[in-house]
Amino acid sequence: MVAYAAFAKKRAEVAPGVGADTDMFLIGPTLGSYTTAINAALRGKLADVYETILKKEKKEHDRAKLEMSSYVKKLQVPQRQTRQPPRKARTNLTPARESAIGRARPIFDECYQSILAGGYKSLLRRPIRKGSSE
Repeated sequence: MVAYAAFAKKRAEVAPGVGADTDMFLIGPTLGSYTTAINAALRGKLADVYETILKKEKKEHDRAKLEMSSYVKKLQVPQRQTRQPPRKARTNLTPARESAIGRARPIFDECYQSILAGGYKSLLRRPIRKGSSE
């Protein structure tokens, strides 16, 4: 448990106002007793273990970064290689309705091209022919 407290303190040192100096004491072994005499060997061992943990964390961080980088590169395959041919849209239209839409398509295309060419004002004056099958 001493190690967890010491490691938490070391990580907290990145925050403003938290210095490198540490006051440590141990509670026990009997009820109400404690000692402030933490020897240099214990402090040195804690520092060594902490440095080992930092090195392992950096190694794992670098490995994870490399793994994610290669994964993202696999996702960035050019679109034309992953594109599938478009499927025909399903509609609930009857064959007669689809036929009527097919007959109206040339008129729609003509209107659309006229709008693109700037002739939309002439379209507004165009008479609507009912029953026409152009």
